Amino acid sequence: MIVNQTALKRQPAVLALLVIIVIAGLYSYITLPRESAPDITIPYIFVTTTYESVTPADIEIRPAR
Repeated sequence: MIVNQTALKRQPAVLALLVIIVIAGLYSYITLPRESAPDITIPYIFVTTTYESVTPADIEIRPAR
């Protein structure tokens, strides 16, 4: 309640603080370094299994024990 009452009594100060925060946020967003095509490494996972005389389709269907 105290914060609400203080903010209502000092509306110009609250609005000035709001404007300062918005301007600082916009400035920070504009000055952020950005790349048009950043280098992103996508991890690859390669799974192998050795199960003789079974087709790959059967290995995919077979439930785990």
